[in-house]
Amino acid sequence: MSPVILVVDDKESFRLNLERYLKQLEYEVVGAGTGEDAVEIAKKIVPDVILLDLVLPGMNGIEVLKQIKDNHLDSQVIIMTAHGSVRSAVQATKIGAVDYLEKPFDLDKLKITIQQLLEKEKLRREVEYLREEKRGKIKIGMDYVVGRSKNMEYVYDIVAKVARSDTTTVLIQGESGTGKELIANLVHYQSPRAEQAFLEINCAAIPENLLESELFGYEPGAFTGAKRRKLGLLELADGGTLFLDEIGDMHPNVQVKLLRVLETRKFKRVGGTKDVYVNLRIIAATNRDLKEAVRLNEFREDLYYRLNVMPIQLPPLRDRKEDILLVARAFLDERSKAVGRTIRGFTEAAKKVMLEYNWPGNIRELKNVIERAVILCSGSEIGPEHLFLDTATIPIEIESHPSTDTILALSEETESTGIYLDENTPVHVRLPEKGMPFNEMMEIAERAIVEQALALTHGNQVRAAKLVGVSRQSFRYRMNKFGIRSQDIMDSDENDDV
Repeated sequence: MSPVILVVDDKESFRLNLERYLKQLEYEVVGAGTGEDAVEIAKKIVPDVILLDLVLPGMNGIEVLKQIKDNHLDSQVIIMTAHGSVRSAVQATKIGAVDYLEKPFDLDKLKITIQQLLEKEKLRREVEYLREEKRGKIKIGMDYVVGRSKNMEYVYDIVAKVARSDTTTVLIQGESGTGKELIANLVHYQSPRAEQAFLEINCAAIPENLLESELFGYEPGAFTGAKRRKLGLLELADGGTLFLDEIGDMHPNVQVKLLRVLETRKFKRVGGTKDVYVNLRIIAATNRDLKEAVRLNEFREDLYYRLNVMPIQLPPLRDRKEDILLVARAFLDERSKAVGRTIRGFTEAAKKVMLEYNWPGNIRELKNVIERAVILCSGSEIGPEHLFLDTATIPIEIESHPSTDTILALSEETESTGIYLDENTPVHVRLPEKGMPFNEMMEIAERAIVEQALALTHGNQVRAAKLVGVSRQSFRYRMNKFGIRSQDIMDSDENDDV
C-alpha cells in the first residue's frame, strides 16, 4: 500500500505539477484547491502526509491545520509558504505542523523530508500497534499465568517485585511453551516503563551477522547494501524494555558486545565510531540450562552472571496440574468470545483427559488444543473427542475421534457460523476441507473485519477504528498490513450508487 499525500494549494498549475512529481515517486496523491475541501478529504481518507499552503481562499492554512488537529487526525502536515509568511509557518509548527518549506523549494529536499516523516510515522504506528496488542494479551494473559499452584504464586510475587525496579536485568528460564514471553510482558507492563516500547527478538532465529545489525543498527556503508543508517532494537527500545528470547543460542561474538551494553549502557552501531547511550531494561529468556552451557563453554560465564540478576524459573504445566483446568477455562472463554460462540465448559471426560495428559508443549500446547476444540465443537460442551491429544498416556476407554458431523461443520457447505458486525453483515470464517494454519485463518478474519468497518463508515478511518475498538494508529497499521485503502472503499460505495 503506497503512502497517501494530500496536496493543498489554490494555484492549480503549481498543485498539478507537484502532484505529478509525487506520483512519479509512487505515492498515492490527492489534490485540493480550498481549505474546506482539504478538511473534508482529510476526514475521509486521513492521508499520511498533507502538503498545506498557508494562503488559501476562504479557510486559510492555519484554520485547516486546527481542524485536522481538532478531529484527531494523525496526518503529518508540512506547511508550504512564501517568504513573507515564514512567521505564520513557525506559528503553524507550534500548533502541530511537523515542518515547513519556503517557496520555491527544492524538490529533492521535499522528497527527503517526506521519506523521513514516513519512516518515523511507520515506526510510531508499529510501536503503538504492538503496545496495544501486548496490552490485550496481558489483560487476558493474567488468568494463564496466575494459578492456584504455590510455585506460580511465587513466580507472580517475584514478577511484581522486580517490575518496581525498572533497571534490574531479568533472566527467565523454563521449558518451551511455559509462558516466558508473557512473563516478560508482565514485568514490563507493571513497571514504570509501561508506556514506553516493549521490543523483542528471537536470538535463535537470526544468523550472527544479521542479529548484530538488528540489535545495534548500522551506519551507511557498513557493509554491502547498507545505503542508509538503520537504528537497532537497543536504540529503538531506549526508555523501554528489550526482550531477548532464546538467548542461550546467541553467537559468542554477539554475547561479547551485549555484555558491554549491560556494563556500560552504551554501544556503537555497526560501522560506526560514536557511542550511543541507552536507558532500557533487558529481559532475557531461554529453555536451555545456562549453567550447563557455561560449563560446556557454550555460553559466556560473565554474561550469564550479568543476566542472572533476577532469575525467574517457570515450572512446566505437568508440575502445576491444579492450574490446568483454570488455564484451559481462561483459553476457552477467550476463544468462545472471539468466534461468537457459547460453550459452557468441558465434560467430565474431557477434564479427566486434560488432567492425565503430560502436556510436553506446556501452556502453548494447551492453548492450541483449546483453540482447535472450540472450532470442532458444535455443541455446548468440549468433549474428549474435540481435544485431539496424543493418547499414548491416556486410558484407552476414553479415547475418541471426531464424528462425521463435526468434520462437516468445518466444510465450506456450512453457513451457520461466522463473525457478525451486525445482523446483516456476516464475516464467515470456515476451515477449508484440506485445512489451513490457524494464523492464516485469523489474518483472513482480521482483514475482513477491517474492510467491513471501512465499508460501514464509508471509508472514514477514525470512525472505523472506533467501531472495532482500536486506536487510529493500530487500525492504520492493519490497513497497511493488508494493503487496504480508504479510497478503494469510497470508490466501491460510489459505484454501488450508480
